[in-house]
Amino acid sequence: MENVKKYAYLLDQSEIREFSFYAMLEQVKYNRGRWFRLLMILILELILMPRVAGWLAVLIAVLLLVSAVFTYNHTEKLISGQQWTVWLEGGMLKVERGGSSEVPCSNIQLIRTTHRLLMLGYLQTAQRPVWFIVPLRVFADVQEREGFLDRIRCPQEVEDGDGSAEAEGIQFTYVLDETKWVQFHKGAVGILASGTLGKAEHVRVILLWSFFTVLAALSCVYLAAGHLSWRSVVYALCIAILIIVRVFFRDPEKAIKKQIKAPVVRDRECGVWQVTLSESGIYTKLSTGIRNYYAWEVLGWYVETGDAFYFFHKDKKHYVLIAKESFQDWNQVSAMHELSARKGVKYVQGRKKYYLPEWAFVLIVVLFIILCVAVMFINIFWGHVWETRDQLQKISQESRGISWQEDFGEATGLELVNYRTRSVQQREQAETP
Repeated sequence: MENVKKYAYLLDQSEIREFSFYAMLEQVKYNRGRWFRLLMILILELILMPRVAGWLAVLIAVLLLVSAVFTYNHTEKLISGQQWTVWLEGGMLKVERGGSSEVPCSNIQLIRTTHRLLMLGYLQTAQRPVWFIVPLRVFADVQEREGFLDRIRCPQEVEDGDGSAEAEGIQFTYVLDETKWVQFHKGAVGILASGTLGKAEHVRVILLWSFFTVLAALSCVYLAAGHLSWRSVVYALCIAILIIVRVFFRDPEKAIKKQIKAPVVRDRECGVWQVTLSESGIYTKLSTGIRNYYAWEVLGWYVETGDAFYFFHKDKKHYVLIAKESFQDWNQVSAMHELSARKGVKYVQGRKKYYLPEWAFVLIVVLFIILCVAVMFINIFWGHVWETRDQLQKISQESRGISWQEDFGEATGLELVNYRTRSVQQREQAETP
């Protein structure tokens, strides 16, 4: 008979801070391609304009600090004061925290041990790990902790039970392939980006990025040129606008397709999905054996789009998908609406999110470059025009001075040997070495 020991605990503030720090480090690691490109840009700037490179490094450090504080505050609100219960049973890692999750131990690819924590996780997407946190203090000694880890690394055979049969309710079954997964995931991203669940947080993020990009562009222009003209301010603002448009209005489909191409994500996400709406909450089961349970109390909205219903967690980061193709008849639709309304989950009609096509963004960048080159040539031409005008004015002034002296000689009868004006003489004396 399998020995099952449950570990129950509350995470304290020091453990939450430590988890936030190491979770952020892991996130940086899974985006190392972007950080490598940024490092190459900084090295190039360091060679060409050291002052600009130094200032950019300071801005990036400030941005990372702000991101770390934001991550900690969000994590602290999400898990502080919540009871955790973790145990191993039947080759499954089982976790209860508000809701519950069951993950086959064979799916736990990430095992990290820090000073206070044991972090267990799997990749939800190619760049987004999901973590389960176990403080080291719950283990009696190192031997017990290593035994716990050995059971995760070498799990027993999973006895596939009646996943959602433990709860009776409205049941849905559908199959996701790569194309449908991209379609539905893009729909969820669009719901959040369109402000369907509230625009306040989305607007704050855009404003924060806008402030940072404008500050970075203006400060780099100032450090490179030594001053700020109205043209340099306009250039900096245009560059900031292009960056913001690229970040917030780019079609995410290409990035989502790249995520599902990762074998670990495709093998887990594609297949048969089972969803059960019960009186206590929503149960989900994947073909790989991963099971999740969400109590109605942690769900805030359910959003209808053209091809699915999305039940969103109050943190707006997790959701349960029910494809419309899985409904057997209109009675199931009515029953779902009635149960959700009775449990206090708000119905929201999804808004369509409009993205800037890739070709349109490329066209805007090309036009911006052409405009910059045109303005540069106009400035050069206009500078030559003003320089020529100044030279002609100087020649005209000198000619008027000579003509005046000639007229003066004729009127007075005095012979002037030198017809140059005093100002011209002084200038020539000054130029004589």
